[in-house]
Amino acid sequence: MVVIEDEPINWNIKEGVYSIKPRTDILDSHCLRYILMMSNIRNAYLSKIAGGTVKSIPMAQMKRIEIPLPPLPEQRRIVKILDSFDMLCNSMTKGMPGEIALRKQQYEYYRDKLLTFKRKPEVA
Repeated sequence: MVVIEDEPINWNIKEGVYSIKPRTDILDSHCLRYILMMSNIRNAYLSKIAGGTVKSIPMAQMKRIEIPLPPLPEQRRIVKILDSFDMLCNSMTKGMPGEIALRKQQYEYYRDKLLTFKRKPEVA
């Protein structure tokens, strides 16, 4: 699922690939992306897959799928929260990967400290 902000200029959309341009007065495009990723919505459209070698979802079937549509200010609030959460979970410098790297570094530091022993002077 991709959100493309730019206006289409000389695009060539292949069979089975849809371009959905939401009405911006009622639907935030980033919110639509998150909605289409919801498991119940995703299951609804994936259950409509048809075709032989090239599988696709007929647009008539896609249009029948009902999606929840909160008011636009609520959509923007939800997107802001989900974007922040996504950044925390997937950022290489912040969030979980960054935290895991810091804990690994901390573990290695203390491991090395614990395993470094001062040698006692040998008594002759």
